[in-house]
Order: sequence, then C-alpha cells, then structure tokens
Amino acid sequence: MPDTALLVIDVQQGLFEEDPPTINADSLTATINELAGRARAAGVPVIFVQHNDPWMEIRTPGWQLHSALDAREGEPRVDKQHPDSFYKTKLIDHLSGIKRLVVCGCQTDMCVDYTSRRAVALGYDVELVADAHSTCNNPILDAQTTIAFYNQMLDGFGARDGFGNGEHQIKVKPSAEIVF
Repeated sequence: MPDTALLVIDVQQGLFEEDPPTINADSLTATINELAGRARAAGVPVIFVQHNDPWMEIRTPGWQLHSALDAREGEPRVDKQHPDSFYKTKLIDHLSGIKRLVVCGCQTDMCVDYTSRRAVALGYDVELVADAHSTCNNPILDAQTTIAFYNQMLDGFGARDGFGNGEHQIKVKPSAEIVF
C-alpha cells in the first residue's frame, strides 16, 4: 500500500479561459501528466480536486478538468467550494494510509497555498512541485513572480511554527526530483 498520493488541484478549463488566464497551460498540463504517469506506474493514487462556485459551477464547461489533462476513469475526484481542499470535502476519505502528498495545480496563491499549509497542519508531509503549479497575473504581481515567491516562501514551511520547525513540512522540488 503506497503512503503517497499525487494531489492535482483545480486544473480546470475555466481557469485558463478567464481574463487574465492562468499562465503556461501547455507546460503545466504536460508536467502534471508526466507526474501522474509516474505515480500510476508506482501504484500511487492520483486525486483530482475541482473547485466550484458561482463563476465556475459544477458540471459546466468551465468546471471540467482541463482538456489536456490525462485524468483516468475511476481516479478519485473531490469537489470543493473553498481554497482549502480539505474544508468541508471528502478529500480525507481518499487519504487512508497516506503520509505524503505531492501537490500540483492551480492557483498558486490561493488553493495550492491553502491546501499545502492545511495538509502540513493535518500531519502530512508535502512536496510542492515547483514547476507544476500556476496562477494568473494580478494587479500587484505578474504570475511568474507570484509562482517564484510561493516556491521560496513555502519551502520549509513547518506545521509547528511556520518557520520549518515542525514535525511535518512543505518541501518545494522540481518535477524531475519527485520520486514515487
């Protein structure tokens, strides 16, 4: 039984069709597909989280997983309405025996951040894939700067005090260094 799961957060059509759109759709989905293939080959579950709210309603075209994403029939899907993928969802039900989460997806500065921090607080070790999360430009920072900022800020974040002094931590690694 694997103790790791790949968590793919909110890689949905609507996030790439918004104005401004999530950047780097092609490289993001290609990297996530490559990670998912390696995870499946190692017997590691791949779990897809999908956000739904009034601007991306469940079962609408924008709510669907990105068309380039290789999501397989039977792989768990978790619906959420909050940036924290654990909040009022059934995600925890899919994590029996899991100790380590490999996290990727959208949006870096919202759902990826919230979920990664919450996972550590719940006792999971997190590996945030540095080149497999994305966001859009905002009025203060462009998307590339936001991604770089969160990669720097979250690396070493610990559950106890937020400064790497906890039992569980977030480690930021490029996809090439992720081992399933």
